[in-house]
Amino acid sequence: MKFLLDTNVAISLEDPPQTVKPANAKFARTCQQFDVKLVVADPNYQDVSRDRDAKRRQVVQSKLDKYLRLENVHLSDQETLEDRFGRANGHNDLRDIELLAITERGAANFLISEDKRLYRRALRAGVGDLVLNVQGALGLLEQLFAPKPVGLPDVESIPAYSLDIRDPFFDSLRGDYPGFDQWFQDKCVRDSRECWIVRIDQQLAGIIVRKDETPAEADCKSRGSKILKLCTFKVSSGFQGEKLGELLLKQVLWWSHLNSYDVVYLTVYDKHGELIDLLVRYGFERTVTIDSGERLLERPMHRGPIEHDVPEHEIADRNRCLYPSFLLNENTGTFFVPIQAEYHERLFPEKSLRVQMDLFPRVLPDGTTNRTPGNTIRKVYLCRAQTRRLRPGDILVFYLSKDTRFKDYQSITTLGIVDGVIEVTTLNDAIRATAKRSVFSLSEIEELVGEKPTPLKIIDFLLVSHLKNPIGLEKFKELGVLQGPPQTIIECRQSARKQLHEELRKEIAIWG
Repeated sequence: MKFLLDTNVAISLEDPPQTVKPANAKFARTCQQFDVKLVVADPNYQDVSRDRDAKRRQVVQSKLDKYLRLENVHLSDQETLEDRFGRANGHNDLRDIELLAITERGAANFLISEDKRLYRRALRAGVGDLVLNVQGALGLLEQLFAPKPVGLPDVESIPAYSLDIRDPFFDSLRGDYPGFDQWFQDKCVRDSRECWIVRIDQQLAGIIVRKDETPAEADCKSRGSKILKLCTFKVSSGFQGEKLGELLLKQVLWWSHLNSYDVVYLTVYDKHGELIDLLVRYGFERTVTIDSGERLLERPMHRGPIEHDVPEHEIADRNRCLYPSFLLNENTGTFFVPIQAEYHERLFPEKSLRVQMDLFPRVLPDGTTNRTPGNTIRKVYLCRAQTRRLRPGDILVFYLSKDTRFKDYQSITTLGIVDGVIEVTTLNDAIRATAKRSVFSLSEIEELVGEKPTPLKIIDFLLVSHLKNPIGLEKFKELGVLQGPPQTIIECRQSARKQLHEELRKEIAIWG
């Protein structure tokens, strides 16, 4: 495996007399441990060659010389590259484009960069999954080479007065908002505002402070009688790349849907580009810029499923913007997806197979909650199913295969919506396609790819909901929906689809 380094990352890993950041040091050490090659390319040197300070230019070039150099990678002309990756407004943009082109070509597995503008360029070109920041690359390496037992962090719901405002977690908020401590005391603590938090190893890693607002109070343009404001949305920089922002967003959207909110909104500074990108991906719209310089982002909530006549190529984007609602019509396919218990537990850690839990957080008499949603919204399922009928927007009904060690075996447990489907034949392509969402280790992906004649199918899907009460195989046999346990992905017959949907409707709050 090879990681192509953006110039600034390459320098930061070799940065005397400056202190190397702990994450960068760990990244370099982990790459060495697992024999992952860190490489640079000609555009890195071209970056440096434009520095007019000869001494500094020589120092930086000496740092680049420590890495293996990918030389003379064939690239298209500038016009073609700009057609593919967007216009280059100067030399720096062109170097970014060339690094992306080198990575897309396969000369390196991933491009490692902390440049948010480069990442957004990659997203617009449809190759965002090829760009990782240092923390994200660390997470990938640990997933591939040192998989841990499932134990994803939970979301807790606690009152603001339970938090220690002196925690270093809040330092960046103090920098962004003068008077933050006083605001937190006066508005959050005294009003006992509820917060969603994520703790990892007893350390505060993420927080949302929420507030119910009336239409008269709310600053958002979207109207409704029930409005949720996210007063604070932050993930610690020490946990970037661990999908905690997506975890918290999932909490927001599930909670808002279940509790019939009409609008969710927040304000955020443009410098928090990763958070904005995540919010926009799931339907938040930038509306106005307020006096503080923050951008207002808001998201009308929908009740689903939603009848539609949307063209197929637009369905995946629309479903993300409607999430957790989804588009549905008479042409929407429904597929049974068998999944072994150990992979079910990894893919859906929030759906306990050993202990009964409710679907959504509910406050108990003592003020605690008895349920937390899981980690990511967008997930990936790997298989060798022969079906070629899967399309964006199709419904996936996950069937837990027989395993008497686990609860609810031989039952339908979970509902997903297809976001996209691709097929790969090589290990490199499989790693690229699953890098940010896979629960598989490198050895497991390698075994799945193998040397088999059929390609590996990679199904990207949105986790929509879990069934409150899983529906057993016998019920589906009784209804004539299934004749026996599915051994591979099979499509529900159109004649039985309506009956299946009615059964799902009874057990899935998101269905309405």
